[in-house]
Amino acid sequence: MLEDQANKQIFSNGDNSLIDYNPMADLYPIEGLDDLNKIEEQILLDTEYRKKIVHDLSNNIGEKNVNSSVKKMMIQLFDDKLLAQFSFAGRKLTSKKSFQSLGFYKIIDEATKKMSKFKGVVRQEEIDDAIKYMLIQAPFRLKRKTEQENAALLK
Repeated sequence: MLEDQANKQIFSNGDNSLIDYNPMADLYPIEGLDDLNKIEEQILLDTEYRKKIVHDLSNNIGEKNVNSSVKKMMIQLFDDKLLAQFSFAGRKLTSKKSFQSLGFYKIIDEATKKMSKFKGVVRQEEIDDAIKYMLIQAPFRLKRKTEQENAALLK
């Protein structure tokens, strides 16, 4: 019991409520901007927490290529509703936020480069292109999921 408590990372969000931000906890996929912002803050404040996320992603994602590895990481970390609010660099006209400015961008980058299969051979462009593709496709995946759910309700 004490060992479990020692492994937990606790973060206060300012209103005296405590949130368990243990990377092993069932936090993911992140669904909203509020949750994302809280976890982003925790990543900045707690280097051990950040290291655990990178470690978990780099060791638990075993795909054949960079694209599928990044895709699997992003599916594990983020809901499409959240990803649909982002573009890689951000856009003022569409009010999309910059994914590249998030701490999670650096985490995905680092986790991919840390994977034994890609160590020293993966190019930054490959990782960025995979992330861009996931961000571009998020609204379409969301739409497809909604259509499938509606079709299931009609049956």
